Amino acid sequence: MGEKFNDVKKHLKNFWQGVEDEYDIVMYNHAAVTIIEVKYKAHINDIPTVLKKAETFRILFPNYKDFKIYLGLASMSFYPELEQECINEGIAIIKQIGDTVVINDKHLKVF
Repeated sequence: MGEKFNDVKKHLKNFWQGVEDEYDIVMYNHAAVTIIEVKYKAHINDIPTVLKKAETFRILFPNYKDFKIYLGLASMSFYPELEQECINEGIAIIKQIGDTVVINDKHLKVF
């Protein structure tokens, strides 16, 4: 990704014009926002929820509507089909391997 972020918020929530959403982790800089959905055990059914976060964030936080938005899914466990779907959709994969957190963002796309 190559972005550096200088602010991080946890459990950000907003409601505006009939739209409501909550964001587990949000990182900001002067031109980009990264939204990370955190699940103990992620499932492929979580992908549409993650994808919707970019859309709702632009509505709920209009100051960031022109920013690049990146999406990530963090989980203690992934399975091959879930990882492949994240890759297909351009969502970063954040997973624990032993005592290390590994981030796969080679396929990341701007939303």
